[in-house]
Amino acid sequence: MEKEEFERVFEKQLHNEPCFNEKGDYIGWFSRSCAVVNFIFCKNENGDWCILSSVRGEGTPDKELIGSWNCPCGYLDWNETLAEAAIRELNEETGVKLSTSDIKLVHVNSNPKDDKRQNITFRFVGILNDYKTTDFTFSHKGNEENEVGEIQFIPLKDVDKHKWSFNHLILIKKYAKKYHLK
Repeated sequence: MEKEEFERVFEKQLHNEPCFNEKGDYIGWFSRSCAVVNFIFCKNENGDWCILSSVRGEGTPDKELIGSWNCPCGYLDWNETLAEAAIRELNEETGVKLSTSDIKLVHVNSNPKDDKRQNITFRFVGILNDYKTTDFTFSHKGNEENEVGEIQFIPLKDVDKHKWSFNHLILIKKYAKKYHLK
């Protein structure tokens, strides 16, 4: 799809209108999308709680976010549950393999003013008490081309030293406080 056509369809999507291509063929009726985000906490070898994070790479669709940090996130695919989507996105973006029993759905954000795409975002938290950050190996194998840059567990005491995408910094602090992670 050409950029101009995409922008026209995206504009229709924002207004929840039926979309047609330039030939007048019906494309579909577009609505808000379901997104998932993972806040995965684990202790490092010093016993400090850390958050699993990655840098938005050159291939990210939001060019203004290139170089900023975020927690693993993405969209729900057909024929998968929310938890399966969260685990798939986690693995695709970081190479970290967990099971759905390692994460918990903690919040659904449906406020259209919180996201320029008006996504409905399902937030998951994983508190990995039985692991250390050194138990994980990172991989870019499953990501879309150049979508993800550096991957690391960032100590909670250092999260303010990074530029964050979306509202992830606020949410990291919120969940760290809620679950008494220092």
